[in-house]
Amino acid sequence: MTIVLAIDQANNHSGYSVWKDKDLHDYGTYLSSLSKKDNLYDRFKEVYCFFEELIIKYKPDIIVCEQLWGGLNINVFKNLVMLNAFLLQLSWKYKSEFKEINIRKYRSFLE
Repeated sequence: MTIVLAIDQANNHSGYSVWKDKDLHDYGTYLSSLSKKDNLYDRFKEVYCFFEELIIKYKPDIIVCEQLWGGLNINVFKNLVMLNAFLLQLSWKYKSEFKEINIRKYRSFLE
């Protein structure tokens, strides 16, 4: 059985889903307890801990997130790069494969 943890990464409000083979097993959202006025790095630490808790709980074989692209606002892009780096580091720590996917490709199938 392959377990996939898919994460919609953001530093304030994120979503996740857990798949066992091709069946949806669980899903949910994360909302930071910190406000935008709080230190950004404190919010990053909170998100990192949330990602780590998901990985410990579900023990995914694969961690998937959206591939970054250059059309984003530079501040949004910087934040997403940091979050992707967290996921990559956690995938190494917990021996999961890490993949970025181009979600725009997958959206075309839904239309």
